[in-house]
Amino acid sequence: MADFVKPFRKAIERVGTDPPAIVLLNKFALNITLNFVCNLRLFPGASDRLIAVVFDHTSEETLLNSFPHLNVIHWPLLALADKFGPGDGRYQLFQYFRAKLAVFLTELVPSFWMVQADTIWRENLFELIDVDNGTNEYGRADLIFDSEGSDGLLSSMVRPHGILKFLNFSDRRRLFLRPLICPKSPFFRLCLPLFAESLRY
Repeated sequence: MADFVKPFRKAIERVGTDPPAIVLLNKFALNITLNFVCNLRLFPGASDRLIAVVFDHTSEETLLNSFPHLNVIHWPLLALADKFGPGDGRYQLFQYFRAKLAVFLTELVPSFWMVQADTIWRENLFELIDVDNGTNEYGRADLIFDSEGSDGLLSSMVRPHGILKFLNFSDRRRLFLRPLICPKSPFFRLCLPLFAESLRY
């Protein structure tokens, strides 16, 4: 990951003082990502906050040709350049990579968003959820996740691998999160009950 410190610092510098929004993709998610970026351009400054982490040259070239202002970082992971889906071994690698990337980013930037391109924004999410206001529920949050729903059994369920998440880090928060998403064993394990319980405090 050390090879990517410089490209990320450069991209974060271009984003400015706002928390960057990280989107991960390969060429099989390219069309939906192009649509997503096009949608974000409806909201002034929203697409400027994106940092696209791509796993293949096709995605890199197409994004930069379509949106020259976009921050694009090519991270060549051959296994993630291929098509994958839930339950697939490559999907598990993708989840592991995203967790490792989150830990990596905590060393470079105090807070960031992780977004997915399969959403259509009707309003600017960055204005809708005011994370800079320390007096509201979002401004005081360390982590913000999307949820499966708000009724019945879904009222207490958290899906940390979902569409939207915001991470706001201090040294204390980084130390708290590191053992949950950066396991000591070489195998990826996700303990959702432990993770969800820790979010209650």
